[in-house]
Amino acid sequence: MIFSLSRSPRLRDLLRVADEARDRKDWPQAALGYRTALGRAADRAGLWMQYGHALKESGYITDAELAYRQAIARDPADADSYVQLGHALKLLQRRDEAREAYRHAFQIDRSSEQARMELTNLGVDPATL
Repeated sequence: MIFSLSRSPRLRDLLRVADEARDRKDWPQAALGYRTALGRAADRAGLWMQYGHALKESGYITDAELAYRQAIARDPADADSYVQLGHALKLLQRRDEAREAYRHAFQIDRSSEQARMELTNLGVDPATL
């Protein structure tokens, strides 16, 4: 989609373009789209999460970590943000930090199967938490 230079695109249009790129698995384009949208709505935790996912899939794991941390800063009660942070940290070979992120996710949402599985895989018995 080409945007007119005479009129700034609406946030929903930016998000639609980013979501379409994500759905095509065009991760670099999706990351660019979400980053552009964040210029309009930096307070939205879910948008930081989508940006983090696109960065992670593009191979920019450290940048994805930072995006997930931004999501957490905006909504610290969202267990999935901690799960995603844990995934990024695990990819960065920072297992102790990943374990803590998964532990935090599980403490927020004890029904999180992803957090439970990741903790188990990292040698933590979720029942002891």
